[in-house]
Amino acid sequence: MGRGLKIAGGVFATLAILTIVVIYIGGSIDSIVESGIEKYGSEILKARVRVDSVEISPQNGKGTLRGVFIGNPDGFETESAFELGEVTITLDLGTVTGNPIVIKEIRVIAPQLTYEVNENGNNLEALQKNIAAYTGGGTSKDTAAAKGGSDEEDARKLIIEKLTIQNGTIGVRASSLQSGTTEVPLPNLEFKNIGKEKDGATPGDVAAKLLEAVTQQVVVATAGLGLKAVQDAAEESLKGVGDILEGGAEGIGDALESLF
Repeated sequence: MGRGLKIAGGVFATLAILTIVVIYIGGSIDSIVESGIEKYGSEILKARVRVDSVEISPQNGKGTLRGVFIGNPDGFETESAFELGEVTITLDLGTVTGNPIVIKEIRVIAPQLTYEVNENGNNLEALQKNIAAYTGGGTSKDTAAAKGGSDEEDARKLIIEKLTIQNGTIGVRASSLQSGTTEVPLPNLEFKNIGKEKDGATPGDVAAKLLEAVTQQVVVATAGLGLKAVQDAAEESLKGVGDILEGGAEGIGDALESLF
């Protein structure tokens, strides 16, 4: 794995998790309110979650979240891990109660991602561990077995017709950086028809696709950093993320569904 790929991989492992959270929010778009997102987001991540505004239109399946702030867990100096200027979701309402759910479009506008490394680890790995702890850390197979079914049969699947990430930046903070912090632009990214070929993709499949494609696109932007500590920490943060995404997504969904 190239050095830029390691950094980018750690960043987008957590971005993929947050995308999945947004997908579950979108799946219940008529019932989610700003306070609910903040409450359950904070419980899941064990970090402050704030949303400046939420606009929901149940009639056409559209929702917009503005000013999404996701803080860092305890033990890190930077204030936030993610700040998303705007996230918009457009659903195919006819599929919300079925499987797969069809999401016509997700747009993530002006995301600011911060990746911080210190003697205790890194903030993204800490967020991933918090998600795993909240959901019990099990895999989709464990969850399905507990319900008496197979993971393939019980998994809620998604088709995302279009997902774009625009005008983003990645901030890297590490003691080995002379200035302490550096920032690089995130290229605009677009994905189409995720899960369409297989009649839907599990949240873990979606995350894997995002990780593979996105890390390849941002490797050039981060390759010049050359920070071994950052690279090693990012590589470590990727271990086990598939299980967190596969098994944890259902637990996240259950928490959000308890709102209504």
